Amino acid sequence: MFFERFKNQYDKKIHLGGSFFIFNQVFAFIALLVLTYLIYLSYCENAGGIQCLYKSKLGKECPTCGFTRSFVDYISFQFESGIRRNNASFYYFLFSCYFAFSRFGWSVFSLFFQKKKLQAKYIKWDITVLVLLFIWVNFYIFLF
Repeated sequence: MFFERFKNQYDKKIHLGGSFFIFNQVFAFIALLVLTYLIYLSYCENAGGIQCLYKSKLGKECPTCGFTRSFVDYISFQFESGIRRNNASFYYFLFSCYFAFSRFGWSVFSLFFQKKKLQAKYIKWDITVLVLLFIWVNFYIFLF
């Protein structure tokens, strides 16, 4: 009986329009803005980027210091330099790329198939991968 109820919930269909479409559009737009900012930083040598509030107030580096410069290095295909700045930044970069591509992919997919319904298991797998990647990346940064 329990498994039947779980199976019925797992086989539900989700409508691709409405809030699902808006959610993915918002995050795809945010990812596009961040990517534009990073590309701007990679081409402007005088751009200082965002100042670290943690470092300016406490005087020591936080676990994420150097992420912006590392991401700029990764976009410029200078992976060794980015890893030297902060070795955990590469894993956040991978997570960010997966997040951006999945949100952009879902928004494009739902744009063309708004009238259709999709099995919920595909969206649940995507959310599960995002959550597990996020947990793994944060454990890596704060434990190692």
